[in-house]
Parts: sequence; structure tokens; C-alpha cells
Amino acid sequence: MAAARDYVGAHARWRQRYGPVYTVRDVTGTTVMIADPELTRTVFATADPDAFEAVAPATFDVLLGRRSLLLLSGRAHRRERKLLRAPFCPRALGAWSESMAQITREQFGAGAVGERVEVVARSRRVTLEVIVRVIFGADASQVEAFVEVVEAMMGAFNPAFFMGPAGRRRVLGYERYRLASAHLDILLMAQIQRARAEAGTGSGRGDLLSRLIAAGAGEDAELQDEAIRDELRTLLIGGHETTTVSLAWALHYLGRDPALRERLRAELRELGVRPGNPSNHELGPKAPLMQAVIAETLRIRPAAGQVFRTLAKPMVVGDWVLPAGVVVSPSITLIHHDPALYPDPERFDPERFLGERPKPGTYFPFGGGAHRCLGAEFSRLELAVALTTLLTEFELELERGSPIPWRRTGLTLGPAKGIWMRRRDRSDVDQLAAAE
Repeated sequence: MAAARDYVGAHARWRQRYGPVYTVRDVTGTTVMIADPELTRTVFATADPDAFEAVAPATFDVLLGRRSLLLLSGRAHRRERKLLRAPFCPRALGAWSESMAQITREQFGAGAVGERVEVVARSRRVTLEVIVRVIFGADASQVEAFVEVVEAMMGAFNPAFFMGPAGRRRVLGYERYRLASAHLDILLMAQIQRARAEAGTGSGRGDLLSRLIAAGAGEDAELQDEAIRDELRTLLIGGHETTTVSLAWALHYLGRDPALRERLRAELRELGVRPGNPSNHELGPKAPLMQAVIAETLRIRPAAGQVFRTLAKPMVVGDWVLPAGVVVSPSITLIHHDPALYPDPERFDPERFLGERPKPGTYFPFGGGAHRCLGAEFSRLELAVALTTLLTEFELELERGSPIPWRRTGLTLGPAKGIWMRRRDRSDVDQLAAAE
């Protein structure tokens, strides 16, 4: 299929040929793509909470598990979303930022001047460890087991598994994927049992898993272990790769624009960010330019190409009446790259986000409406903390400034090849920081 080979290019061609609304049929079923901001607002702003059967097609259970929030609808969806919202509140997020900074330091590490660093792989390790240590509460001795099984699982994953139980069993590599997936479930259930045991003694460590168990501890509200496991799978699989590619792209674009990079460093210094300052992880995310850099990265290179909404009942979208069972899918890539909304859309320009906020329906890297991604603020915080740490404590120079192809790489859209940088002497940067 054309989209499997060149997702971005294929959808751009279909948009040009068929207009802002067109139908795609593939292994997941029938999808109506929407590349119009007004119609996107209609989908996200629907007043009926039961209009959607699920956020993702049902066959995504092979990846997320049957009890994932993304596959629930109606009362079950609202209940679990309410329980999941508490651990992601701003107060809880702030408590994790120092751990995020420390993991970034460990993974990018000190090295010799001139050493080559492949930032996609380093970023992936950062985001994996953040989830395993901060969300799951795993200690250092358990991290490698999680990393190993996730790499094995995603290395064996094939989008053809979305065909459904009967079809996926005929796909080469499915048994290897299934075994790795079962191993991941064993590790997750062990963490859940550990967190439950610690909750009973009052010695929980404050990780998201412990908070999730505490949030569901009331009468008739307790999440079953299978449901918690599948939510952890969703956070792990959906969260680490999307933040990975966003961090790698941000480093790429900052590397292509030294003036912007130094301007961002100057803003961080004005806020009090300095090498060795223990408050850097709190100060960096407050920088307006930092937030604009992150927002523009998510606009120009969103990790997800589209938003999925499976209709539980017919819906009127513009001039069309769409039947139940159809997947309505606002296109992130097409709307984010619409020159009528973002002039010269392939130009990386954080100034777009330093003034007026984007209008509804024109910017939605994490989806929108009642089903917007619960991990959006977690991801933004992780990006801000990692970038602050890297800009303050490391000096990395992009090896090549030319554009890198943007392709589907597994589940996400990301760099088609590695992004290589070299370590440089930080003495000039440190002297400037000391002088100020």
C-alpha cells in the first residue's frame, strides 16, 4: 500500500486529488480522513460523550491489550479516564522532573570531544527509562529487563498484525512478537503486585503506578489488575516512541539553527538555568521559547499521522452522514502542513507559537476533545526537561544540516535514518554562563 511506503506523501497526494475528505480502506477497516480544520472541530467538539466506540480500531488490542483506555467507550471509558487523570495532574508531574533530568544525563553521558552520538537511539533509551522508572516505579536493576523485552517486542511488530486474530497468525514473525508481548505482561503484572503490596504498608514510592492504584482504591472504583496492566502497556508503547522522535527532531532542528539554539540558551540563563543548578529541571519548562520550540517540533514533525475515532452511531460531518463502525480520522500531518494555516510549512519557526494560540482544529499533535491524550503534558514536560538538560550540560553539533526524510518507522512517523551529532568543547558556553 502506498501509505505503508510513504505515509506523508501518499496522504498529501490523496488530499490534492480527492479534497479534504476522502476514504481509505486497509487492514484496520474503513477510515474517513479529514484534512479540514472546521470538520476537525466538529469531530473533537461533539457534545455526545457516547458518539465514539473507541479512540483506536479494535484490532489494536494486539498491541495495547483489550482493556486499554483507547479501546473503551461509554461509561467504562469515562470511569477509567477519570481514574487515570489524577496521577497526571500538574503537581504529580512536577515531582518527576528531576528524575527525567538525571536519566537524560545518564543516557547522553560524558564523552570525548569529537565523539559521534546518534540521538534517536539515545532519546529512545531516555524515554524508555523515564516510563519504566518514573511511571512503573521499577528500580535500576529492573530497567534492563523492560528495555530488552520492549526492544524485542517492537522489533518483531508488523502493522499487518492489525488484521485481526485470524489474519495476524499467518504473518511471519507473529509468534516471536506474541512471546515478547507475553513476557512484557509478566513484568508488568509483577510491578503491579509489588505496588499493591507497598500500598498496603503505606510505603508507596510516588510513581504513577502507585498513584493509579491509590486513585482506584475506593469502593466500586478499583481498577482490576488486567486493566492496569493494559493501561501501562498503552503508556509504554504509545508514550516512549512518540516522545523519542519528538526529542530527536527537536535536537535536529536546533542543530540546524545555531542562532536559535543560542537564543534559547540565553532565555534559559535569564531564568536562572546554569550548569550544576539543581533547579534547572524546574526552570527550563517555564521558558516561553522552550515551549514554542517544542510546539513547533510537534507541528512540523508529529509522531502520529492521524487521530482515530471509531463511530458508535452515525455522525454528520460536513456534507456527509457517516455510519456507525466507520473510523473518522482527522489528519495531523495534512492540517499541520497546510500552507493556508502555516505559511511555508516546512520551515521550522517557533515564532508561530510565541504569539496567538492556534485556533481549534488547526493544531492537535495529541488529538483533541474528550479523548485527548492523557499523557500530553507528561510528554511536553519530559521534552522540556531533556532539552534543558542537554542545552545546559552538553554541547552537541549536528553532523549534517540537510533535511532528513520523514517516514513511518514502526508505529510512528520519524526520521528515516539516524540523526548524528558530535560532542564539542563546552568551554565557551560555560564561560558565557559564568559571566552572566
